Amino acid sequence: MKELMQKAQRNLMTSTMVSVFAYEAIVGTVMKGKKTKEGKIEKEGMITIGFIDMTNQQPVAKIVMMPSTAEGLQAALGRTLNAFKRELESEEIPKEPVKMEPSYIG
Repeated sequence: MKELMQKAQRNLMTSTMVSVFAYEAIVGTVMKGKKTKEGKIEKEGMITIGFIDMTNQQPVAKIVMMPSTAEGLQAALGRTLNAFKRELESEEIPKEPVKMEPSYIG
């Protein structure tokens, strides 16, 4: 798994993908369910995140993910935001730009 993430990181860092700034995010769920022959209800669903550019009020991305990926994303965002806040509060000037470090969230 580590090799896969390292390859994904290299591909992301060398990608021609254009960064887009999103001012707002909309989070929602999509659920469906059915009744089994035994009468039990089985449900499944996905988490959706939409990123919006409020300047022109247009969506710039819609991401659909499994709940386990959303939980990993929540943990990764928490760690990243905590480190970001500590760096902002620091009295030192960063010596080099902060590199994007991927972490497996799935």
